[in-house]
Amino acid sequence: MSALKIAWQEFKVALRSPSFYFVMALFLFYQGIVFSVTVALRHHPLSPPGPLLAPFFGGPFWFWPLLILVVVELSHGALSKMRLNKTLELLLAAPLSPRSVVVGKFLGLVGLLGLLWLLTLPLILLLLLYLPAQNTPALTPLLTGYLGALLVGSAGLALGILFSSFTTDTRLSGMLTFITLFLLVLMKILVDSSYGIVTSAQLIKILSWVNFLDYMEGFSRGVFNPVHLVVLLSISWLSVLGASLTIGHSQKQHVGWALVDLLLVALVFLFILVTVGRKTVLWHGEEHPLDQRLTERIRTLPEPVSLYLFTMGKSSNFHFAPIAKLESLLNRLAAKGHNLSWRRVDIQTPGLYEKRLAKRFGLTLASLREDRTGLEKGVLVVETGTKHRVIPLSRVVSVVLAQERIVFKGIRLESELASALAFLTNPKGRQICITGGHGERSLFDPGAHGLTRLGIALKAAGWTTRILAPVAAPLPSSCQALLLLGPKKPFLPSELEAVETFLARGGGLLLLMDEEAPFPSGLAGILAKWNLFPEPYRILDRGNSVGKSGGWLWATQVKGSLEKRNWRLILEAPREIAVKGGAEVLLDSSTKVRRLRPSSSSWGSQPTKVRRGRAHVGVKSGAAMSGRLSLLGFTVPYLNKSLSSRGASSDASMELFQELLSWTAREKGGESIPPMAIRHHHLRLRSAHIRSIHLFGMLILPLIALSLGFWMAFKRRR
Repeated sequence: MSALKIAWQEFKVALRSPSFYFVMALFLFYQGIVFSVTVALRHHPLSPPGPLLAPFFGGPFWFWPLLILVVVELSHGALSKMRLNKTLELLLAAPLSPRSVVVGKFLGLVGLLGLLWLLTLPLILLLLLYLPAQNTPALTPLLTGYLGALLVGSAGLALGILFSSFTTDTRLSGMLTFITLFLLVLMKILVDSSYGIVTSAQLIKILSWVNFLDYMEGFSRGVFNPVHLVVLLSISWLSVLGASLTIGHSQKQHVGWALVDLLLVALVFLFILVTVGRKTVLWHGEEHPLDQRLTERIRTLPEPVSLYLFTMGKSSNFHFAPIAKLESLLNRLAAKGHNLSWRRVDIQTPGLYEKRLAKRFGLTLASLREDRTGLEKGVLVVETGTKHRVIPLSRVVSVVLAQERIVFKGIRLESELASALAFLTNPKGRQICITGGHGERSLFDPGAHGLTRLGIALKAAGWTTRILAPVAAPLPSSCQALLLLGPKKPFLPSELEAVETFLARGGGLLLLMDEEAPFPSGLAGILAKWNLFPEPYRILDRGNSVGKSGGWLWATQVKGSLEKRNWRLILEAPREIAVKGGAEVLLDSSTKVRRLRPSSSSWGSQPTKVRRGRAHVGVKSGAAMSGRLSLLGFTVPYLNKSLSSRGASSDASMELFQELLSWTAREKGGESIPPMAIRHHHLRLRSAHIRSIHLFGMLILPLIALSLGFWMAFKRRR
């Protein structure tokens, strides 16, 4: 009770002080600017994902300067001024313990900080008044934002009180508090992997755990981590106990029990921290619901499955970043079953264990380290027993290009993981049969026009290959799909019959057309029965031309049932495919196309045929057909010269190939699981509403506080 009386007295004294109202005016003016910037940011088409008011509560650098200033101003004279004026001795002469005095001071300052943040509520209420219904922010991030601001500020105030107990010089105690908090801000720069200052993953993890200012990033986005709560409470309480011990010692009071209390509390908090941290419990206010089919599969896994994340991307300090979202989702999935676990592999400073892991999975750590984003070359490896599957993060993370910037749209981890688990838990494995002997591109040709890198990608995806030369009926029962890689020479009648029979019995066929060679007439006859007709022309698209190629190189977006994937391909004069109904078009050109005969295919050649209308270059059969057939009018994107050493493409060519291969093989795994969408807030407020927010936040509220300060100063003079 005595501590509460001191807290109330501290609160009343501050409310009678003009300086507090001047601090309030500065705080409200600055927060008005930050709020206006947040509203302006949410009007930008490339506004970062996350809760609507996340930038207002934390994350950006602008949050910290005034918070440090307010903490220093409120706490620098909490005890040092009392010691200087000899009022602390009078207070301790009463039947009050040092702990009661310090706790009372701390609670009073926390109340003042809470009052400052409470006065920002009118800004949020004004915004809610103007917002349309579809932009109404979730309540949870608002509550956790205010809670985080109060907890982080309280930890700073507790440190300020601790430093204030060391000296009678208020300037020195204020300087110590400022330096400590400013060093924590600098620590945010040190652990940022984009600067490369601190490269050790273990050291980054430790520094991020110590830096409690970083916790605001999670609080502002509705993320509640019990570890953060324990750390903040421990900093506050241990600082308060330390200050109690200091002033008790300075007043020559018995401090033995205070020291014992300090050690016991430290041990209790350490125990709670280790216990909670080991469970890695997270609660997210806008949590994406996990697919029930996948969670059931994880719960019933017959053997342990390990996931290894190889990436240089930023970790969980930045909750709007793709890697952090991926880690959060992996934590939630791992909690669904005791046989699923994951770990992030340190590729910056790898040890012997990390090097052995990379070698086992066929990964090159030096290549991974070159990718600072962690998305272009990063991979997620799923392993069980003696089998594993490598999933490129470029397939897991869904992004689009807007105004020359990459916009993060969502995560397809559930779908990719379900597909990987279906493969790994399938005792028969996955096999595709590839035709040979007809001038096809070879998986064993390491030259620029060979397909060895495509073979590497197939192996990494878990596919085994079997060459059929000749193609004999019936096809092996282990063949889940038939793959034709740019055939140039005619097929034998018996081979054509075998292919047709395989399709009629529900088999799948994926066919890549060679851009230059004539298409085999026998295969064209089979395709004609599916209403697909390979044309003898290469397509130059000036409407989607890339660079100064004159339409030779052109870009196209995947459409149809795969349109939501936002896949973009760069093609080099592909072959045209005519469609007469019943098939689904996946890739086409613009209307500004020219047709070029393969015999004259060169950059300087002139088109020999002009026809209006779009040209189709990628199709797949409709649902009415018994089998499944996919036809692409190109092979160049899959040649060795177009792929990386790991078989990855710079565009979405490999993603489309893997998707069509899984579809033709009738694989079941997770393609029906929708991605975890990331919500982007794009406000469209009226100019009058924006002006009123600016006026209220940056003028009216600060002027009210400033007027109260002058009124208090005038009352004191009287």
